[in-house]
Amino acid sequence: MVKKKFLLLTTLLILLVLWPIQAQETSPPAEGRLTTVPERLNTVSEATYLNQLTVRGFNLQTQGFLIESLNGSTVFADHHSDVPFNPASVIKIATSFAALDRWGPDYRFETALYADGEIDKKTRTLKGSLILHATGDPFLSVIDVSGLIR
Repeated sequence: MVKKKFLLLTTLLILLVLWPIQAQETSPPAEGRLTTVPERLNTVSEATYLNQLTVRGFNLQTQGFLIESLNGSTVFADHHSDVPFNPASVIKIATSFAALDRWGPDYRFETALYADGEIDKKTRTLKGSLILHATGDPFLSVIDVSGLIR
């Protein structure tokens, strides 16, 4: 029974987290109330940030942000704030819950190297294949693999 409740709550959390949200919620004005459009400033910081994203290879169509004053009267930066995006950082919570449920807190990923062939002791070279057997370690980096190969 406890496991069913845990799975149900985890599923609901995942659905909640994966539901696209908008950076800025809009609601129709109350009848008789005038709406004011916030002043939009064109800032060098916004242009610089978007340029840096482009230089780093990010697709600007998949990025969104809104920076405005606390009272909402001034918009300092706005890029696709009306486009729904999945909140990537929050998704890590659901992934962590699933990993802990499946493997437990003491699980350790294993990475092994196997040699399929003979090692020439004079030249210290492998005549054959070097096989990397990884189990999905999220911390295994290119630098780690290069060190293993050396």
